[in-house]
Amino acid sequence: MSHTEAAQKVANNLKNFSLNLSKTDIDAALMVASIYGKFLSANYIGILADSEFELKFAEYFSGLLNGKAKQATSDTLHLMTTGYSIGGHTRVVERFLTAGAGDGLAILDRLPEDVLNKIPQHILVFNGIRKPSAAATISEIVAIGLKFNNVILHIHPDDIYGAIAAILLAKSGVNVFMYNHADHLFSFGYAAAKKVFEISKYGWIRGAIRNIDHKQSFVGIPIPILDLKQSNPGKNEAIQVFMAGHYNKFVPWGEYSVPEFINQFYSRNSIQNRVKFTICGPTGKEKYWRALDKNIRQNVDFLGPQPHKRYMELLETSDCYVDSFPQGNGTGFLESVMLGIPSFGLGLMAGYSYAEILKSYTIADLISALSNHIKNRDAIHDRLLTVREKAINEQSINRCVDRLRISMEDNQYIPLPEDFMSMRCMDNFYEEFWVSQGDIYIDFVFRRVFSLNLSTKQKLNLVKCTINAWPYAYKSFFSALSLFLRNKLGF
Repeated sequence: MSHTEAAQKVANNLKNFSLNLSKTDIDAALMVASIYGKFLSANYIGILADSEFELKFAEYFSGLLNGKAKQATSDTLHLMTTGYSIGGHTRVVERFLTAGAGDGLAILDRLPEDVLNKIPQHILVFNGIRKPSAAATISEIVAIGLKFNNVILHIHPDDIYGAIAAILLAKSGVNVFMYNHADHLFSFGYAAAKKVFEISKYGWIRGAIRNIDHKQSFVGIPIPILDLKQSNPGKNEAIQVFMAGHYNKFVPWGEYSVPEFINQFYSRNSIQNRVKFTICGPTGKEKYWRALDKNIRQNVDFLGPQPHKRYMELLETSDCYVDSFPQGNGTGFLESVMLGIPSFGLGLMAGYSYAEILKSYTIADLISALSNHIKNRDAIHDRLLTVREKAINEQSINRCVDRLRISMEDNQYIPLPEDFMSMRCMDNFYEEFWVSQGDIYIDFVFRRVFSLNLSTKQKLNLVKCTINAWPYAYKSFFSALSLFLRNKLGF
């Protein structure tokens, strides 16, 4: 059985187990359904939506609508699963609410205090509405949603509760929309959506796979407008190249290896003492950094994870920014361009911002672009400012709000911008990357099974659903086992 076939078998096992449980224990069934969604979002087997599954479960909760009707006293509610102090999708919701695109915010898990303080005071906030049972949680979402004309979903890929509640709200006459944060992977929520608000070319071209191409409308990611950095570095100072991203985003894939890129960059340029790399996110102890030449390593500083404030300080003091790869940073790259910092990267997943026109398509091109900048540090300046201005004009919060309102109120379907469509894009990047890793990710199953309110028999059957993952899941399993031993047994 191939890697992909084994993962498909596990997905089927989880799906069927969930559906069978629904006949006798709906709460347990939805716990397994959430794991099914999590499994599909972690393993790229070509399934990006399962509307039939969502609709099937919604039937069990149709009784929650008895005696309830839409009584809208407000216009638009944003529904979130979880908000984070750091993370792009929380910033999007904050910006929409601050710009007046919404009257309410409902969130299943309680917002961190620093996020809550950023929400305008006039916004109706329903904070931490998750209840002990599935029925109570879904009922609470429905009761809140019926007070609004529109609900925009910002739910996590595995949030089956939010997806079911959205279907019930749509049946009650509430207009349900989905902002497609998870456009590169599987997610629940598409079944109820009247329209899906797209943010990139990568998500747009997947509309047919999800069977949502008839209801896609481009809104885009609202960007932060930052002041241009004022800097006049001395000619004799070392040039500071800054890179950032979660350590997983640097995991090499084929020719796309940051350690080898740095090796090649130094081998092609006589600038050993003039250029220094600072890398935020990885610690340098990750296995893949062993490929970095020992003589070059002295020119590379690894800072590990850093708070966003510190990250911004480092970015602002750098001479240029190179985006992580093979997986890039949509927001990080934009922030660099907004500051007017010469910015470079690989365009493997194009179309998240107008700034990505600055990215290269091969390692050789990236090295050439960075080397040319080092030799003539003013060469990229005019083009950078032109791209920055285009990004501001087309992805400012006001522009994104305009597209949001046109899509919702005027019933228009806004096409993907021509600039995005013309960007080159490896449209099966994540699928190929996942296959290349040779692992089936099931560690979260073992981590969650001990905390789920399931019977011992149900937990054993849940673990049995993953048996087809072997031998591809050994790394995932031992990672979970190690964590369990450390947390539970103190090893």
